[in-house]
Amino acid sequence: MTSTEGAPARAGFWRRVGALLIDSIVAAILLVPIQVLIAVLFLQTNGAVQGNLGLTFLSCEPVNQLPQTLEPSSPADFTLSVDCTASFFGLNAWRALTVVKSGQGDGTTSMSSWHYSLGPDGRQVDAFDVSWVGALVFLAYLVLMETRRGATIGKQALNIRTVDVQSTSTVGIPLRKAVTRQLAMMIGVIPAFIAAFWWENSLFVDGADVSEMLSAGYIVTTAITSLIQIAWLIWIIVSVSKKRDPIYDRIAGTSVLRTR
Repeated sequence: MTSTEGAPARAGFWRRVGALLIDSIVAAILLVPIQVLIAVLFLQTNGAVQGNLGLTFLSCEPVNQLPQTLEPSSPADFTLSVDCTASFFGLNAWRALTVVKSGQGDGTTSMSSWHYSLGPDGRQVDAFDVSWVGALVFLAYLVLMETRRGATIGKQALNIRTVDVQSTSTVGIPLRKAVTRQLAMMIGVIPAFIAAFWWENSLFVDGADVSEMLSAGYIVTTAITSLIQIAWLIWIIVSVSKKRDPIYDRIAGTSVLRTR
């Protein structure tokens, strides 16, 4: 998008940050009834449906005696066992048991872990975790607001809006561009997601030796993906600070302008 005399100026860095903070508060408010619903379902389904949307208080207690008939079975000579519950104003919404066994051998320390979803009564359940709903609701909020009004509540409060560079006078942007814009923002974290998925499927399985997390491969992978995320964030900050469209806006064909 090229600037012309008299045309609206691009939104600056602090206006964008302020809008994001306001939208984070709005999203938290939107998630309150959903978290309450999950807590109700947790109780009504005996833990078959549970989830933590980030609004809960997590409390953990050590367990000396494990529930019987755990599947897969955990070692009787475990080192540590912790029962954790996530609650929202006293309403339990998520519960899990983690069992850890550590030991020494050949000059190295090994550590294995087992994870179990629990119901309100403390018994193991085959739970459907809906914690991902929080991210989905926030994404839906951003896309819907920018599609219909061109601005989220946070952007409206700080007098900025997202426009289609091909039609800057039109209120709202096409759904395709709104979705593309939000997904493009996450390009920098994709390597971290891939690495996390790889390590989770190789290490974070019941009985796996999680001491491998301290291996050179894990540390190097974590360092590289962290540097990619930092570089991506710096690139965006520099572009916005210089009143240029960041890469995700250029990919989507959008721009964020001041309305006054």
